[in-house]
Amino acid sequence: MKQIEIPTIKPALKRLILEALGVGYSSAGKDNIATGNHYQSLTLGDERTAGFRTDRNPFLDQIDFRGKRVLDLGSNLGEISRAARARGAALVDGYEYDPFFVEMAQVLDAYNGTTGVSFFQRDITDPEIYVDHYDLVLAFSVFTYIHPVLERLAGITDEALVVETHKLDGNLDKGYLGPVRRFLPIYKVLGESDWGRALPANERRAVVVFARDEACLARSLGRVSRSSRCSINVQRTTLQRAFFDSAKFPDGEALLDEVRSLEIDLDRVAHEDDLSKAVYSGRTYWQIFLKGYCQYLDGRLLGPGNIYYDYIVKFYAPRGHDPGVADALRDPLFALHRIASRFRDLDQFRQAPRKYVPAPVRLFQSGDSTRDRLVLYDATDGEPIRAARVDGWHRLFAARVFGATRIPGEVVESPLP
Repeated sequence: MKQIEIPTIKPALKRLILEALGVGYSSAGKDNIATGNHYQSLTLGDERTAGFRTDRNPFLDQIDFRGKRVLDLGSNLGEISRAARARGAALVDGYEYDPFFVEMAQVLDAYNGTTGVSFFQRDITDPEIYVDHYDLVLAFSVFTYIHPVLERLAGITDEALVVETHKLDGNLDKGYLGPVRRFLPIYKVLGESDWGRALPANERRAVVVFARDEACLARSLGRVSRSSRCSINVQRTTLQRAFFDSAKFPDGEALLDEVRSLEIDLDRVAHEDDLSKAVYSGRTYWQIFLKGYCQYLDGRLLGPGNIYYDYIVKFYAPRGHDPGVADALRDPLFALHRIASRFRDLDQFRQAPRKYVPAPVRLFQSGDSTRDRLVLYDATDGEPIRAARVDGWHRLFAARVFGATRIPGEVVESPLP
């Protein structure tokens, strides 16, 4: 039987791609910052082209992309987007300002047979484009553009933001770590990257992963051994027992009325053991939390003058009660961001306690029974869940105050230091 030769367009497509890469083209460049053609090194089937920048595989290999939604900002020819997909990302969107690079990235997807990766012409300085949520957001060499929209980016980043700096010149802390940590306070430097093939080797950049908490950082780097979802019985939690045993109230609104009438001398109670040592496990912390929420409700007061804000900035952060975010909380903008988020949870539970579904409370289990001493209960089978550390005390508290019965939880087996 005569074998029929099936025609293929790949050789012609490859010639087209190489021809396009050889064009002396520079991007239109937002704010007149141009990017030359063939900026990224590219994969064409089994071949590798040498672009101006070397690949970023040593850094991408440190990130856990498996099953995650990824946004690649300033995606250029799409090589980092495709690399994320090749490492197991469920979906990758690339935002690129220049239409030529968007078209080239789409053609390269076709040539390499890449699925699950899409490219869009977007202005990444425009906060209005950030609507969908992503587990990971990649921002390689685009910090100039994203600096003004960091708060919006943090809001749509569920796990981690990966930033590659521009050329370093003693400005890592003030130029990069400080601005991002206002919104995503936990970070890890993955290493240094090159500035470009044609430039001196001693001119370097850094690649940094930022997250809102240690759990998100661990997940982004694949350092969580196992994670399982559960449903937590809010009304049985013992974490705020001292407060709830002393506060008798028929419902959340009655409790707020009671708290409104409280006179709290912050400078005095801040030095009493119930607040300075017991903190979340005591009564006073939650009285201040609710008092601050009432001041927010009644007078829209959120910053200085709000008793909860004043406590966090003047006492909680300097005492380092939460080492993961203590430094960041000294920044007034970050403190406002964190407090507003906690008050939003109170708002949502107050309006719809049985319908609101917050972010899961994370229960960290060390595997050591002497350390796993915090006890919560599974809402499905009533079994106790023991943890060494809990990320989500405020969500549990807000849910219980306004009568929710259960909220999502996530048990994380991760040895603690």
